[in-house]
Amino acid sequence: MVGPGAKAGGPNYVLQLCRVRDDGDPTAGAQPDPAVRSLLDTIRAGWALPAEELVSLEAAAASDAYWMAAEFGRRHDEAALFCEENVLRYRPLPSVIVRVASRPGASPLGLARVLLAAVAAGVASGLTVSVRPTARGGIPWLQAIPVVAESADELASRLEGLPEARIRLLGDEAGLRVLEPAVHVDARPPVLLGRIELLRYLREQTLSRTLHRFGSVVPAPDG
Repeated sequence: MVGPGAKAGGPNYVLQLCRVRDDGDPTAGAQPDPAVRSLLDTIRAGWALPAEELVSLEAAAASDAYWMAAEFGRRHDEAALFCEENVLRYRPLPSVIVRVASRPGASPLGLARVLLAAVAAGVASGLTVSVRPTARGGIPWLQAIPVVAESADELASRLEGLPEARIRLLGDEAGLRVLEPAVHVDARPPVLLGRIELLRYLREQTLSRTLHRFGSVVPAPDG
């Protein structure tokens, strides 16, 4: 099965049918990796966010680190058959364009949240922020993440040369909805819980490998 959604029958399939919202800050957490910590420091120093939002972002980054270690950074073989390996694993998307559209829905907190999750998922090298030309001056300093000022039509034209790109849409911009199904546009509101938000920057892969030949069981490469 291929496509922008989760695997049918997998652990994330039902989540696609749900509307998820935050109910306070995440409680389970771990130490964020250096790239996420660097981005957090940039946000704290230059974005002028309220103190309570900074606390929420710290909790979100810790939640991302926890779920990357517990779920998304691991290989899963729930069947554990001795004669066949069936592995579910996660890989970062090669390219994500975060489109900051009009309010409501687009806010500095929302932008900071999706950037933290994308970096935690491993998308940093393929991450771009796209803003409307009139909004370029209102985007906070982003350090190493490119910011492109462009209209929705200009973005659509640019996507013709980026067949694997995904759009993470903050706010509402009807001109980008017409890009689907050729380009996946994810307009769901950002959430702080890493178990949910990280899924939007990862793709599932399932690998099956026969571990027997001519009736003889062959050990898996990892033992």
